[in-house]
Amino acid sequence: MNQVDLKTKYGWNKDFEAFFLSNLQNPQSHKGTFKIKKHSNGWFWYFRLARSGKDRDIYLCSVEPKGKNPGQTSFQHCCQILLKKIDSNFSIGSTHQKFLHSYIDKYFDFLNEERKSLGGRKPKTLRDMQVSLRDFQTFCRHKKILLEVVPVHFP
Repeated sequence: MNQVDLKTKYGWNKDFEAFFLSNLQNPQSHKGTFKIKKHSNGWFWYFRLARSGKDRDIYLCSVEPKGKNPGQTSFQHCCQILLKKIDSNFSIGSTHQKFLHSYIDKYFDFLNEERKSLGGRKPKTLRDMQVSLRDFQTFCRHKKILLEVVPVHFP
């Protein structure tokens, strides 16, 4: 099956791709095309940047993604992922697709170690911090907040 037929099978069409790419925030710096490549026993969406050189194929997702919304085509889903990757300057990888609440436990461990040390904050301050942190963790779990919402680059 050729590339056009394969992409069409998963919801792609030439006009939508052109419309999508022309409406990016900075379309000149993100010129490229969508491709589907086979790896092992599956097919995957990639965005091939028009620039030459290494790292021009950006992995997006499987052609049969688990996280796509009902009624959404595979191509529409991969466009959403491309937008997220562009917004993060292509730094969002699979580790950023994890839930934030699971990483808050690591901070609890840090606070517990601080509580055991002789210096640092007062025990009451640490308890109050942990109560607030537990509330935040519950909020993150309930809202299913992903790690990708945390800024990658700090000023």
